[in-house]
Amino acid sequence: MSPRVMTVSQAIEQERWRWKLYRPALSAADQETFDRMFECAKRQLLVEIQHGRQWGFEAVLMAVMVEHEKRVGEIVRQFRQVCEDKDRA
Repeated sequence: MSPRVMTVSQAIEQERWRWKLYRPALSAADQETFDRMFECAKRQLLVEIQHGRQWGFEAVLMAVMVEHEKRVGEIVRQFRQVCEDKDRA
């Protein structure tokens, strides 16, 4: 019998549950940020779960970092574009 593979939503909710006492201690704005971090982790964790890899909170952190790096890269690209457009004007 093969081991049971969790869905992405189940995996995220399991980790979110582990942090259930941490979240309420945050400000309302930080709680929203905390929730967004777990949401963006869903996009990246699909690969981990599909391959049946062992994962835990480290995988959630890596997924969040990958999503944040993509966002930062896009912001830097847009900033450079604005600077180039300004220099041309």
